[in-house]
Amino acid sequence: MKKLLCCAFTAAVSLAVAAPCLAASPWDGTWKLNQAKSKLTGTTVTITQDGSMYTLTGGAVTFKFACDGKDYPVIGNATISCTGSGNSYEMVSKLNGKEDSKTTQTFSADGKTMTSVTTGKRPDGTPYTDRETDIREGSGTGMVGTWRSTKVKNTATAVMMLKVNDGVLHYEDPGYKVTSDAKLDGTSAPVNGPTVPPGMTVSNKLDNGAVTTTITLNGKDLSVDVMTLSADGKVITDVSWTPGKENEKQTYVYDKE
Repeated sequence: MKKLLCCAFTAAVSLAVAAPCLAASPWDGTWKLNQAKSKLTGTTVTITQDGSMYTLTGGAVTFKFACDGKDYPVIGNATISCTGSGNSYEMVSKLNGKEDSKTTQTFSADGKTMTSVTTGKRPDGTPYTDRETDIREGSGTGMVGTWRSTKVKNTATAVMMLKVNDGVLHYEDPGYKVTSDAKLDGTSAPVNGPTVPPGMTVSNKLDNGAVTTTITLNGKDLSVDVMTLSADGKVITDVSWTPGKENEKQTYVYDKE
């Protein structure tokens, strides 16, 4: 279920997963996500139901939808639609009215496990298939309840490109065609790209050899990251969380290419 939320605002996840880092030449270059060494699980979403309407809450984002095939607003220029019932559902995420990804969700017979398979294409044309397994925490029936991710597998590897110039960090995600140029003094700067919601900004703050990066949409913080560089300059470790969910931190490990 977390993947449904992620796909609904692709640009936000893209930046949260691959956030900018330190203003020093060792940080310049192309960095590739090492999924085997990363911890991509442990986050939760909660779904409640009122009549035919569902409310999904996942950290900084909350939205409502019904499984009637209609498009419902999620965040920025993203919408989601749902069809299906019982133990099988299909979710379609759109950006600016155009299909961005499709997620098939199935539930185990005992209702305790949810499997999500998402397919789509990144803006650079790269196809991907993401798989996620969630387990139910506490009570609930169908999709209603709290779900914690226990297994995540992405076929399209995240890559980020960094370049520091005069105290400004240039960040680029070539897969999603997302870019930003933000100073390392905490000043906010716009984020640009075809999947980026209007009003999204990024700020980077250098302190004691680490950078705290905050992704914000229309004044609301979506994610916080703390990045460090290994002593040999070959690995970036990015610890990321959603404000208010500091106990659900994820760790992304990037190798320098």
